[in-house]
Parts: sequence; structure tokens; C-alpha cells
Amino acid sequence: MWHFTYDRAMFRSFLLFAALACAAACSPSGQTASSAAASPTAGVAPADIDFPSEAEAWVRAQYPGKGFLLYLSGKADLDGDGVDEMLIYVGGASVCRSGGCPLAVLKEEGDHWRTVTLLSVVQLPVGVLDSRSHGWRDLWVTVAGGGVPAGFRRLQFDGTCYPANPTVSPAQPIDKPTSEVIAATPLTRIK
Repeated sequence: MWHFTYDRAMFRSFLLFAALACAAACSPSGQTASSAAASPTAGVAPADIDFPSEAEAWVRAQYPGKGFLLYLSGKADLDGDGVDEMLIYVGGASVCRSGGCPLAVLKEEGDHWRTVTLLSVVQLPVGVLDSRSHGWRDLWVTVAGGGVPAGFRRLQFDGTCYPANPTVSPAQPIDKPTSEVIAATPLTRIK
């Protein structure tokens, strides 16, 4: 399993550099995977974190050079530690397949975000269940297309991550739950 580290301090530096470049009438270059980043300064309480801008920065860092990208993000305390984890749904022709698009589950660790799981072929909406596996809340996702019957799947944490492909076992079919984290609404374009 590949884990992606998301560093807020580096993102703060990137934003400062970009602002200076724009002030000098230059167009800032795109962010590369090696400059993966996120935002607020160290010591900021998790409740004060600007999740949408951090989600956008994560998408840029995770998918450099992928062209036109979209995203939606949401937050929920999955592991019960009182700090919200971030879910990011990524859209765009270069990252989606016939069955859906990627969904990332990120955990805040100090001044960076660690990718817990990067799921493939997910549709919206997605959410959480009240049930838990290995201390983490179970996720539910929508699946459809790519030869898979439309429906909802429960994804259980295995102690390390969630299943990466919600269309096959160990994902389990369930009736439509109600606790949405990311609704089926228009996605935001990455700037």
C-alpha cells in the first residue's frame, strides 16, 4: 500500500512563493509531487483548518500534470480521536474510469496529511456508518458503471486501511445509508 505524505509547512511556503510570483506578474508553475503540501501554520487547532483549500492542494500535489481536475471534500472523525479525517473525491477525465473516480481518506499527523487509503472507482455520494472496524468508522460509498450494478457498499477498516476497490470483496452491499460526508453535488474545479 502506497502512502502519500501531505506537509502543511511546505504548502504555506508554496503559497507565499505563488503570491510573490503573481505580484511580479508571473504565472506560478504547477506544484510537483515532491512538493506535496497543505496549509495552516503549526499549532493551529484542527477545528480551524481550512479543509477545502487543503483538499485542493492535496489534489494538485497528488495528480501533477493531469490537466483539468475537480474535487469535493468532507470531514468526519473516523478513528474516534476527536480530530476529523478528510475525505477527498477527485474528478476529471485523466483520473476517473468508467466505474467512477478516486476517493482519498487522509489522516492529520502533526503538520501533514497521511493518505490512509486511496480508493478507486467511487461514485457520489459517500459517507460514514455508525459501525466500526478496528476502531475506525465504516465508510459507505456509491458504486455504478463499469459493469457493476448500481448500489452502495460498506468498507471496513482492516487495521491499516480501507479496501481500495469498493466493487469487489471485502466490500459489502448495503441499503442506502443516510449519513453523507460528500453529497452528489457539482464538483469544484482545481485552480
